[in-house]
Amino acid sequence: MYALRNPTDGTRRIVKPHDLRRTYARLAWETGMQPIAIQQNLGHASLDTTLIYIGDLDTSHRQPGAFLAFNLGRLPDNPLM
Repeated sequence: MYALRNPTDGTRRIVKPHDLRRTYARLAWETGMQPIAIQQNLGHASLDTTLIYIGDLDTSHRQPGAFLAFNLGRLPDNPLM
């Protein structure tokens, strides 16, 4: 368990590891990842479990693009040297 502060009002909130898994599942769904891929990433045996993690499957909230962005231009030419 982790105690985090809300950046807007400073209140503390307890965050558990499964909260982070649910957040990942929801963000992945909203950015267009298919439920089967989310299931595989989370290691769930049943798609039903993954669908519980995702929550409401209303497609009007989905957005294009990745939810994790990487600036590959900042990598060194040869990272092994």
